[in-house]
Amino acid sequence: MPIMNNPYFLASLILIGQFATAFLVNFLNQKGKNLADKGDIEKLTEIVEEVRNRFSSENEHLKAGLSILVDKRTKSFTQEQQAIITFYTEINAWIWEKTKISIHEYWINDVEKLNQKIIDMNQAYNNVHIYNGVMDLLVDDDSLTKAADELIIEVLKMHQFVEERCSSLKSALMGLNVHFPSISKFEELHPAMKDFVKSQIKNYESTKDDAIKDFYAMRGEYFKPVFLKLQGFKKLAKFYLRN
Repeated sequence: MPIMNNPYFLASLILIGQFATAFLVNFLNQKGKNLADKGDIEKLTEIVEEVRNRFSSENEHLKAGLSILVDKRTKSFTQEQQAIITFYTEINAWIWEKTKISIHEYWINDVEKLNQKIIDMNQAYNNVHIYNGVMDLLVDDDSLTKAADELIIEVLKMHQFVEERCSSLKSALMGLNVHFPSISKFEELHPAMKDFVKSQIKNYESTKDDAIKDFYAMRGEYFKPVFLKLQGFKKLAKFYLRN
């Protein structure tokens, strides 16, 4: 901080100026333009010492008061910073980790893993929603909180698309998992049961293929507005944190 803007420096100048002015006015009124004698010098020494003592006392009070104010502002700003940083961290995890999935790699033995993926996605959304609420309470910037809300809406659209496809794939894999064991004893089945099994397997495979079809391209389309909103929020957040 420039010294002329330092509150301690300014307070010191004011305090010294007040006492110095009072002394000079009194001194000139008494002595006019005559030179100070020995008694005057002794009196001057006493006044200077009094000014120094009072300045030291007032300065300590001033420092203590400013320290309390600065401490309060620092703590408040740290909470705001943490709220923004945590929100940004959680929403990035939601975007880049929880809603990102190699959907073609899941097969009938991966139903539980796929189900956990859906649970993790929803937990990520819940976390973002919670930390967005915290940020709303602590951050006094309408443009930043609005940008956060708009970002959440876009990510949620992508989330819903991914979750719908994952749920559809999970349903198909569970069905295939039920009917595939029948293939090993297919010849033992009644003709009507054979037709039923073949029909079910065909339907589930079709559902699986539909869940995977164009998944990456469509997720990419949902991701485009997400990325733009994310960059917009990041820009506002960085500006807010630096000022």
